[in-house]
Amino acid sequence: MATLDNAIWLTGAGGSAVGGTTTINDGPYSTDVSTSFTGNWDASQGGNNVSEFGAFAVSSPITADYSFSTPVENLSFTIDHVNDDGASTYDDYWTIAAYDADGNLVPAADVIASLSGVDDELIITNPDGTVSIQTEGTNANDIDVNLSGPVSQLVLTYEPGPDAAQTGGSGISDLSFDVPAPDTDGDGVRDDVDLDIDGDGILNEDEMVPGSFSTTSDQVDINTTGGSSTNTIDLSAYGVSIGDTVDISNILADGDLNGDSETFTLDFNNGEYNTGDVQTDIQNNGSLTSLTTPQTFTVTVVDIGGGVPGLIVTGDASGDVNPLSGNPALSYTFDIDGTGLVSVDSDGDGIADHLDLDSDNDGITDNVEAQTSADYDAPTGLDSDGDGLDDAYDATPTTGAAGSNGLSPEDTDDDGIMDYLDLDSDDDGISDTDEAGHGVTQALIDASGDADGDGIKDVVDDVDGWDVNDADVDGSGNITLPDTDGDAGTGGDYDYRDVICFTTDSLILTDRGERPVQDLCVGDMVVTRDHGLQPIRWISHTTTAGVGRLAPIRIQSGAFGNHSPLIVSPQHRMVYEGPQASLLFAQPEVMIPAVHLLHSGCATQNDVDRVTYFHMMFDTHQVIFANGAATESFHPGHQGLKAVDDAARDELFTLFPELRSEPRQYGDTARMVLKKYETRVLDLTR
Repeated sequence: MATLDNAIWLTGAGGSAVGGTTTINDGPYSTDVSTSFTGNWDASQGGNNVSEFGAFAVSSPITADYSFSTPVENLSFTIDHVNDDGASTYDDYWTIAAYDADGNLVPAADVIASLSGVDDELIITNPDGTVSIQTEGTNANDIDVNLSGPVSQLVLTYEPGPDAAQTGGSGISDLSFDVPAPDTDGDGVRDDVDLDIDGDGILNEDEMVPGSFSTTSDQVDINTTGGSSTNTIDLSAYGVSIGDTVDISNILADGDLNGDSETFTLDFNNGEYNTGDVQTDIQNNGSLTSLTTPQTFTVTVVDIGGGVPGLIVTGDASGDVNPLSGNPALSYTFDIDGTGLVSVDSDGDGIADHLDLDSDNDGITDNVEAQTSADYDAPTGLDSDGDGLDDAYDATPTTGAAGSNGLSPEDTDDDGIMDYLDLDSDDDGISDTDEAGHGVTQALIDASGDADGDGIKDVVDDVDGWDVNDADVDGSGNITLPDTDGDAGTGGDYDYRDVICFTTDSLILTDRGERPVQDLCVGDMVVTRDHGLQPIRWISHTTTAGVGRLAPIRIQSGAFGNHSPLIVSPQHRMVYEGPQASLLFAQPEVMIPAVHLLHSGCATQNDVDRVTYFHMMFDTHQVIFANGAATESFHPGHQGLKAVDDAARDELFTLFPELRSEPRQYGDTARMVLKKYETRVLDLTR
């Protein structure tokens, strides 16, 4: 429960109220309260059984308007000293207009039901739906208002009633309310019970790290003699679970606590732990003070309602503890320490990973990078059990949080950094940003703003508001990222996860016989199947971790006429010739990506610590010979410029400037390239 002290607005001339904005914290959550006031609200009636925020002798309507950036719940306040004098001198008349989270007027019936302390007042439902309180007697009543909410705006109007030309003295107490957890991703599940707050399919707990936390409870005030107050403390923001334990220490208090019988007790979780009678031995010190006998103890995190983890605390003042000189009878706070899950902001954009749709700022959404491309499932927009995890990623979509594991994030290059946190997911030396197809640099992304606060920077954010996949996925659930070589649906992958080339020591047939690929240079003459000797126009190499999808493939001797095993990258293509090619594809020769050979028994794939892949290019795509096998040269349009680093790519553009704007101008592949299912119909066991 949080409290808004109306006295903070009394900063104008003569102590009058001036509108403004203040942030009110309620545990881990907060709301910005913005106010505007008309007329002369001040503290002049503070000694006349009226709160320190009121007005006197008002002759025309004045308003107090409160807006909450995060709509609040359990909003309570008191309209003080409402009456008339029975002699037509003054008559108090109040109107309440409360608005819900969508900006709609709270129904009059709900406002009326929230009123208590009504005695001889007339309660009126106005034609516009607001509710008015018209005094009909001389008794000065305090009308309590308790709106369950959510309330996004409260407008109170004070004016003279029909029986007089002016009001008497009346006022508004401080406002108390709960600031609920927000609903970051707009899925209808509040963050404090949402397993996947940002909706990317990765559980919050998997985007946070274990760690200790320390927080101080909000100050609780007890304003009546011997009063009691029960409050809940929401600990969901600290990654604790129901059943965990936390340590309580540093209990501080202030109030009427200087006599032997002027004590209070704190009870935790309905009897789990009770402090017994404690005090500070000081009367209204003006600041919170340690107990005469400090206590430290451990309590259990419990369900404070709706599955929210936290604490239930009841403060109970003894009968001799009184409010004095306008001070509360008792105020207290305490420290809470524990171990839970703490937020991580991997890309340093000010948004924690579990609230960030692009946790590494590479321009590719976490939801896409967390899954394999071949098995990608777009969010359904359904959450059947209301646990905050989309049904697409919920193994138990009808049983609540139990069994809801979310996505297991992908690590394409097996470097220990999940793709959604890895700026080079395939470890090919080219950043994911450059391969994402947005046409911007990492520096531009990092410098960009984020108007909608979703973690996707504006310079690459194609969809306003909260959209889990921005434009990386189309309306049909298909990934839209660049796939230069067109192999994502046939065993390959999108550019940011794809590398294609020869490995070190592959023997290339040249005019001087077979030579290791690493020894070749621009201008060397290489034997091609279709065009005789051709000069190398460009050659480069990339060194990467040879693991996962980037692990090299070993083609056994003789499988394609090779005299010794040939090791190539997974997407490198081998030339197959034989009657089956002519019969099935009307082509005497076809090309097969090496990764499609793994089912045939003629090729194997094994992880290695590091591997160097070489890229060799001619004026046109060529069939060349490596270790005696017919295979392909580098093709920038179909195999992609993604496999080379920036310097090599710039060099290539110098030689082939037309490729800068359109890599496909290089021309077609030298042979038809088979898809995975097409490869399976061939007999490759020869």
